[in-house]
Amino acid sequence: MGKGAARDHDGIDVRGKAVIADRSDEISAATRGHNAAAGALMIISVNDTRGRLYESYGDQEITSASVRAEEGARLIAEAEDGRGILKVEQKRFADHLFDLARVYKDAIPDTALAYRPTEDELAKVTSRYHGDKDVLSGGNRVYVPAREIGRGRGVGLTEYEKYPDVRTEYVSPPYGDSFWYENHRIGTGETPGIEQRGDKDRFRADRPCLCRQLVRSRAASPRFGPGFVSTITDTRGIQVNVPMGSDSGPGHPGSMPGNEYDAGTIALFDGERLGKQAPGRAFSAALPPETKPYRIVAQASRDGELWRTSTKVATE
Repeated sequence: MGKGAARDHDGIDVRGKAVIADRSDEISAATRGHNAAAGALMIISVNDTRGRLYESYGDQEITSASVRAEEGARLIAEAEDGRGILKVEQKRFADHLFDLARVYKDAIPDTALAYRPTEDELAKVTSRYHGDKDVLSGGNRVYVPAREIGRGRGVGLTEYEKYPDVRTEYVSPPYGDSFWYENHRIGTGETPGIEQRGDKDRFRADRPCLCRQLVRSRAASPRFGPGFVSTITDTRGIQVNVPMGSDSGPGHPGSMPGNEYDAGTIALFDGERLGKQAPGRAFSAALPPETKPYRIVAQASRDGELWRTSTKVATE
């Protein structure tokens, strides 16, 4: 199918078939997927350079896969002469996964970088994701290297998840002061959902871990916790952050990022006088350098048709 442009599909009946298209800078992955989804059941993108291909097709209703350049050449040859019969098995949501990281301090060695840890070198994590009904969701676990190694910055990509679910995860123990950070949310795209942020996890290979994440069916409530910037006061003023979508367990602070700035407010009172009010769950304010009692009042709401509980929550 060429590079997957609309003109590459002209005059070709792809209904019920898989199409093969070359990846290119000329046609975006989303456009390539959209053009194929008009009739095909699957699109296979062939990388146009070395290595594996990673790209997003957006919300297209089509099964997608990618292959290396040499594998793609073989698939195209078999498709052209009719020899190839493609059998595909898909498992959309993993029941186990690996989060692996290997640290090279100061320099990357001039040797093979293949990382093949044994089972006893990895932490085994059993994660339970609760929910009152099946819902497409997303989350990830990001490795954050210590500041002396990587400036304390981690990079991660959200993967589709489904709740409720139980999953076994094998994780590399972090190096030194490095740690793993998790982020999971119910709902995708424009769907308002709960987002929960984890702590600085330092898993150990000799200690199995049971983690609980994302309770959809229980009540949500305001709760301070790791993952969100904490409340800070000093001689210049105050910074406040109240996660309003937390669940009933410690270490699971949460918010509703899809609409929290439309459906919630946070305010500072000096006695009965309103000092400052802002949408959402967080704000900062300058205060005079004197000791006085202040009140923070936060409230949030969520759609009762989507959520059975805690349609309105407040804290003071």
